[in-house]
Amino acid sequence: MKCILDMVLCIRDYILDTGRGQQTCKVCGRPDKFDFQVPDIIWCLIVPPKYQTKVVCLACFDDFATAKNIDYSTSLQTIYFAGSKASFKFEVCGGDR
Repeated sequence: MKCILDMVLCIRDYILDTGRGQQTCKVCGRPDKFDFQVPDIIWCLIVPPKYQTKVVCLACFDDFATAKNIDYSTSLQTIYFAGSKASFKFEVCGGDR
């Protein structure tokens, strides 16, 4: 239940961040131009508690997963890129697909 509440707070932070312009990853500080979703259980397994209610970019999420040796490729279905001039939707393939 705590993880679900944390995700609600993360969504709130996302909404507040996007109201001020480009959101940034709270781990590395870089602009976060990729939107992705994974199931709550995967998020809670991979992302350290300190960052579970924060914006985490895909690169940092991947680093956390690599450090914990967790393959999330089957949990990630679509990635959206939001650039300044264009947006793209990517379908994910990887691992044993």
